Amino acid sequence: MRWNKLGILSLQPDRIHGLFFDGAILLGNFYLLGPILASPVEEMSDRNIGLLLELGLFAHLLGAWLKKGPLQQRLEKLENRRSKNRENLLGCLTFAHFIFFLIVAVMSLALLGFSNLDEPGGFMEFVWILISFVIAAIISGMVWQAIRRPIGLKGQGIWWRYQEMPSDLLLWLSTTILTRFFWDALFLELEPPTYIGLSMRALVLIAATSALFMVFYVPVRLLFLAEDYKYPATWFRLWLVAMLPMITIVFFR
Repeated sequence: MRWNKLGILSLQPDRIHGLFFDGAILLGNFYLLGPILASPVEEMSDRNIGLLLELGLFAHLLGAWLKKGPLQQRLEKLENRRSKNRENLLGCLTFAHFIFFLIVAVMSLALLGFSNLDEPGGFMEFVWILISFVIAAIISGMVWQAIRRPIGLKGQGIWWRYQEMPSDLLLWLSTTILTRFFWDALFLELEPPTYIGLSMRALVLIAATSALFMVFYVPVRLLFLAEDYKYPATWFRLWLVAMLPMITIVFFR
């Protein structure tokens, strides 16, 4: 953060998009928390869940494609754009992104009836697993092209100033869907947390689950981490987005 000439606190361009995205996800978590607990995943049909997961995959791919131009333009201006450590970190996170979206693709196709994970080994199962690899590779490849160090960047496209908002909305939609069926379903439905109060047991529970936020939230937020990963406040905010709903239940409800 910094102060502008009028004395008003402002955000650097490489931080503002991630801040608004995290805020939207956090508000969405609290707004949707009641309906989520009132309508558990187990009451939804496999087909509906599969279709929603496919929507999450498509929204993430389209959002990454729309965000590539504006993001690359900003990355070109960053002082650390040639940092080898940055490339190594984002490369590892992109691999985690691929694994996560591979799991999503496999599950969505299985829920839609294209493959049967309970009876592996058949030829068609191999084909659909291969298709899942291709889907995840396309999505992660698009993300990597957007976050890597700009090479031979062309001039600013005429639509770049208009396309990043719909891009961020698509990424928000994708993240909301995917966290709904992974993070929320796992920690708010499979083993629903209950009020414990400020105690050692509650602290251990929060600490034990905190590390898992990397698995669920960091991959879907990778396009924003490409800019703000170097700020400690970013990582604390990521943890807060994932854990605050559970903290609210465990300590205050």
